[in-house]
Parts: sequence; C-alpha cells; structure tokens
Amino acid sequence: MRVTNNMILTNAKSNINGNKVAVDKGNNQMTTQKRIQRPSEDPVIAVRSLRLQTQLSKINQYYEKNIPDAESWMSVSETALSNIEGCMSDIRNLCVTGSTGTLTQDDRNTILTQLRSLQEAVFSQGNASFAGRTVFTGYRTDHNLVFTEEEKDTNYNITQNLSADSMENVSYYNHKVMLPTNEDEINNLNAVAGVMSEDLSIQKSDYYRLRLNYDDITDVENINFSFKQADGTTVDNIFSLAVMNPDTSFDPQMANYDQATGKMEYLAGVKSADVTRSVYTASGSKQDVTYNYYHQTGGAGLVPKDLYIFENEDDWADWSKNLSGATGDDTLKKFVPEDACVMIKSTGDLLFDKEAAAQLRSEHANIAVEYDKEGFKKGELRPEFYYDCVNNSDVMNRKVYKLEDERYEINYTIAQDQIISVNQEARDIFNSDIQQDVADLIASVSNAIEAFNKVDKIKTMKKDANYQSKELQEKLDKWQNIAQKEFDYYNAQLGDLFNKELGKADDYLEKINLATTKLGCKGDQVSLTKTRMDEQQQTVTELKSKNDNLDLSEIIINYTAAYTAYQSSLQAAGRLGEMSLLNYI
Repeated sequence: MRVTNNMILTNAKSNINGNKVAVDKGNNQMTTQKRIQRPSEDPVIAVRSLRLQTQLSKINQYYEKNIPDAESWMSVSETALSNIEGCMSDIRNLCVTGSTGTLTQDDRNTILTQLRSLQEAVFSQGNASFAGRTVFTGYRTDHNLVFTEEEKDTNYNITQNLSADSMENVSYYNHKVMLPTNEDEINNLNAVAGVMSEDLSIQKSDYYRLRLNYDDITDVENINFSFKQADGTTVDNIFSLAVMNPDTSFDPQMANYDQATGKMEYLAGVKSADVTRSVYTASGSKQDVTYNYYHQTGGAGLVPKDLYIFENEDDWADWSKNLSGATGDDTLKKFVPEDACVMIKSTGDLLFDKEAAAQLRSEHANIAVEYDKEGFKKGELRPEFYYDCVNNSDVMNRKVYKLEDERYEINYTIAQDQIISVNQEARDIFNSDIQQDVADLIASVSNAIEAFNKVDKIKTMKKDANYQSKELQEKLDKWQNIAQKEFDYYNAQLGDLFNKELGKADDYLEKINLATTKLGCKGDQVSLTKTRMDEQQQTVTELKSKNDNLDLSEIIINYTAAYTAYQSSLQAAGRLGEMSLLNYI
C-alpha cells in the first residue's frame, strides 16, 4: 500500500491528539482523584457508583437522622419515667415511715408537706416533649397530657368503666370533736343532744369502695351495673338521668323539678322520690333535710336496687342519722343500706355494703359511670387520654374523644426493613389512681394532725389560769378523753392506710419499672442497630471510594506515562518535516 506524506501527517496528528486527551484525563484525575468525569467514560463504574451512593444515602438517613431522633425520643421518655419513679419511691418511703405507728406530730406535719409536694410533682413529667411533641400522648403529640394550670370553666362529660374486682375495703368515721372555746362551752358537755357527750361513741363503718379517677363530680348522668351470664348474654342494671325542659309532659312520679335552675331531672326507668330526715346541725338545732332518692324499679333481683347520691360526706352523714332500719350504734354510723350503692360526688366514691359487694364481685360486674366534671386542678390528667369523653367547654364546638383499643405507635425506620416504636402511651403506665391515693393519705394525715392538735389544745386549756377550778378541770378531763379517743381512731386509721398504700405503691412502681424496662430493651435494640449502621456506613463508603476514586500514586504513574507518550509523539511529528523522497531512495 502506498503511504503518502499527507497520510503520515494525518495519522501523526490523530495520535498526538489521542495522547493529549490521555494527558488531559490524567490531569483531571490528578486534580479530582476520580476515575471518571461523566458516565459515558465507563458505564459500569457509573452504574456501580449510583447504586452505592443510593445505599449510602439510606444508611446516612438511618445512622445520622432516624437513629439519633429515636434515641432522643426514648431518652426524654426514660428521663420522665425516672422522675415519676422517683416520686413514687418517695411516696413509698413515706408509707414505710408512716406504717411504723410511732409518728410524732412533727413527723406527721413533715409527711403532710412532702405528700402535698409529691401529689403536685408526680405527673409534672407527663408533659415531657421532644422537639415540641409530647411523648406520652399517642398521636396527639401537640396536646399536653396534664393540665398545666387550673381550669375552672373546663367541662367534660366522661365515661369511666370500673371493675367490681377492684373493690377495696375502706373505713369511715362518724364524728369529729368540736372543741370548747370558753367556760360556757366547757360546761355544755352533754347539754346539746347529738352534738357532744362524754360517752361519745365514735363509730367506724367499713364498706367496699370503687373510686372514680376524678373528684368533685358535677353531675351523674348514668350508672350501669352489668355482667355476663353463663349463656353469654349481658344483664344490665341501669340508673339513667337525663335533663328535660320544664314544659315537657312528664309523670310526676318519674321526675324532679328544680325551681332554681328551671330544669327537669328525669330518670328513665328509675322512680324518684324525696326523702326527708331530721338531723342536728353543728349548733345543736334540729331541722329537716330533703335528699334525692333513686330506686331502680326495672331490675328485680339485681344489685344494687337503690342508688343514693350525695354532694359530700357531711350530707351522707346527716342523712344517715336516724335512718329507718338502723338500730343501736348503727344510728351513728355513716350508713349504706343493704343491696344499695351510695355515691359521694366530692370524692368520686361508690360505696357498697358487704352483701352487695360480694354479689357484684362474684359476677365480675362492670360498672360504667357517665358523669360531668367542671373544673380541673393543675397537675390533673386530661380525660381524653384515658376515657371516652366529650369536651363541652365550648358548646358551639364540642370535641368528642373515643379511646381506641388500638395503640398509636410513633415508628422510626432505623435500618432496612427494621422499624421500631419509640413511644409509650401514658394510660399503659399510670393513671389518676396515684393522685387519688395520695389524696387519701393527705386527708388521713390531716385528720390525725387535727385530732392531735385538739388534744394538745385541751391540755393547754387545762393549764390556763381561767380554768383551774376543780369542776372545770374535771370537765376538761372529759373533753380530753373524747379528743384522745378521736385521735386514737384517726391515728390507727392512718397506720392502716399507710400499710395499704405501701402495697399499692409497689404495684405502681412495678408498672413504671416494667415500662422503663421495655424502653431500655428498645434502647438496646437501637444501640445494636446503630453499631451495625456505623459498620455498614464505613463499608459502603470504602466500596464507593474504591469504585469512584484512584490512588494518587497510580494517577501519577498513569499521568507520567501519558505525558511521556505525548512528548514523544510531538518529537516524532517534528521529525516528519526533515524527511524527503530522497530519504526513501
């Protein structure tokens, strides 16, 4: 084949340009340390790089964002649980101290102060939040679990289910000593019937109690006692109260008209009557007091047959005096009639006598109480996180809350196909029972302190120069005996209550500890996954580096070779001009 000079020059130019491209590529690799600058240079490397980058992005999302967020959420929850556990441990320690029965008045005052502080603090951690999201409130992370301030006008209609299996035995006392303040009152001992006497018999009444998780109930709408029979059918014993307009036609035997409010209280399936009792007031005067009495007519053989609702214990105590059917010392007791239920709205207590309680427990009865509550104290739990309820605070914008059986989980994906729930709902850990139990302790300690102060005050009066006559000293001795009797009762009740609450505190702590343990197990799982993601991040990063990058020494060697070839091609091309046809002849 004939090769011309033009062909030689063309090939030389092409080769020089190819060598120059190799030098340029080496120069780019030296400055970037990347194998390729564009996918077309090496599609295999480009595809592998894209896959590794996608995998690395996912790992970075897990390792650098999801896992730290999950850890922070659980850390906030764990801290809050730890603080609540600390409060419960303090309450338990107070129960241990109080159950010894050797408390001084200073001890009781100290315990009372600590209990009041703990009652306020026990749920202060319930509003713990992470990144503005409350950690114990399920999907409603933009809501607080606990009322942060007193809300007097907030109104809820709440439906709470109680189990007869949870009944506990509770003692009530019928009397409080009223101290004399002058010589006439000292001499009036035994003078006022039903008020105070030297043979005062302080009666203890033992009943079985179910307790709502809120006190100071405004109204009771429905109470349904139900249980399942052997054939699976449910038997209901319903006390239902609704409000109707006063101009609505009604059976007078089925309703009460309240002139003060202009409302009609209508009891569906319940016969209503007014019961009048003669009672003695604190001043010793006698008067008639009328109470609402509800009798279930449609549940023959079911318990309870009667329902008595009182605003507070004082109303209950007044009604119990001279109650028909009570004999002997029972006339002094706070009384629950046979096969009946007494409800105290101020404390949220439902009380049963021994027989009614036994029957309800044998049937494992459920007691559903629908009630209204207006006004909540700071530190109380919001009802919507525990019960089916309606917020009626804004009548034009009522909010209905249904407590779903399903738990709402806050899930984080912490690795490929690995999802973990980081939240715990408050209802699975604690409820208002803790605060109600502390309230019982506070009331009992307060009663014991007050009773002791009465004894101490009478002792002080006995030293007063104005009361040194033999007759007054003998009278004061009788007053002291009465006050001492009251203190002995309340002090004994306090010791019993501390013993009972000690067991409850252990149960609460066990539940909180279980929640903390579950949270710790999740934390361990996240920690192990974090370690694995750290290793995977390093591995994928190394693989991507090997795929995308070149070692600098290798780049220099390749660049040097390309540059040498380029320089050689230039020199060879320069020699082409020196050659002629004579060189080939």
